[in-house]
Formats: sequence, C-alpha cells, structure tokens
Amino acid sequence: ADMEPLEFTGYADMGEDSSSKPDFKKRQMSCYVKDLPKDEIPDSLKEDSKPKARRMSCVQMQNKDKEDESLENYKKNLLGDLGAIEEEAPAEVEIYSIEFVCHDREDGNIVLNFREDEEIKKAEEFVLKEGSPFNIRITFKVHNDIVYGLKFANIVKKLKITAQKEEHVMGTFAPTKEAHVFDLPEAYAPEGFFQRGSYKGKAMLIDSDGMVHLQFKYPFKISKKW
Repeated sequence: ADMEPLEFTGYADMGEDSSSKPDFKKRQMSCYVKDLPKDEIPDSLKEDSKPKARRMSCVQMQNKDKEDESLENYKKNLLGDLGAIEEEAPAEVEIYSIEFVCHDREDGNIVLNFREDEEIKKAEEFVLKEGSPFNIRITFKVHNDIVYGLKFANIVKKLKITAQKEEHVMGTFAPTKEAHVFDLPEAYAPEGFFQRGSYKGKAMLIDSDGMVHLQFKYPFKISKKW
C-alpha cells in the first residue's frame, strides 16, 4: 500500500516564535518547485513539479526487521550513523556554506558562510578572475529524514539576460550526525572583453520531491584580476 505523504507547508511560512524550529528554515526561502518563477524552474523538473508521495522514512527503516542482523548491518552501511530519530518528519536541508574553491586565488577560496549570517538571502559582490578554474563546494546537514535526488540548480544573468542555466545532480543523503560536503565539477570563469562585468546569480537546492530547500542570490563580477 502507498504511504500517505507528510504535509510540507514551506519553510518560509513557518513562524519566527518557535524555539523548536531553526532559523534556517525561514532564511533559506524554501518552497515548492511549482512556486518558483517559470524561467527559474530547472529544465528536468518543468514537466514534474508536483510533490510526490514520501518513500519509506528513516524511522520505518530503523524499525523494520530489527531482529535480522544482516539487514541491520546493511541499513547501517546504507544510512550511516543516524543517531536517535524518533518522530517522522519531512527532510530538511540546512546549508552551512557555499564555497568557491579558487585554485589560483592568492587570498584562498571565496566562502559564503550561512551559519554566521542572519540574512543569507543575498551576498555581497565578489570577483572571479576571467578564465580561472574553480568549483563550488556545498556543506550542508540533513535533518529528520532522507532527502532524495538533491540537485544544485544555478542561473546566471547579465543585464537581465540569462547567460547560464545549469543543474547538477548531487544524490540522496541521509540525516547523519556529521555534515555532508559535496564538490561540484570544475568550471572556468568566462573570458574575454565581452564577458567581463557584473553578473547576478541565483543558486537553489532542490530535491526530487519538488521541494526547494534553498534560494540564494549572489552578485559577482568577472575581472582581469582577482
């Protein structure tokens, strides 16, 4: 029999007065994919933007066939150290940082630390050197339950014209005690006279159930020098 989906009302709608609800739920501007502007919905989700019924939860997995030692070992290898999860609740993804790993930048990587900033809806402008290699590193923690098919979606605009729209599948992650760290593939900053200037990017983390766990705007500039 199909399991009933747990209701998810969207992080941004949750009140500020509840001490049991971390601030990140509201700050990350979470919503459903269907609530995004049409031009921001990833191409792979345009035909399937409705939330899906939930799969077996961590609590159900932990309590299923506990007397089977081989199955218990399999679950531990699959899910890792989950700690104590007692109640069923929708998966929540807390972003710790988004880092631009710059291989030839004298001052090191560009780190956008979400945990130290109370207002993370947009960042201050930073500079990428034209033609320089970099990759994006995302550090995050999953709460409550498994998040399925998490992907990083990114839109970059220059003068309101979309210059780049991409998405990268990150995978499925369990709510382990330790944070997850994921590196996206290496990329190169645009190069050339017409590529220099100011850009506006918007990053999103979206799972296969149609939940947007993060919306984050970041302005940056392509320049000859760092």
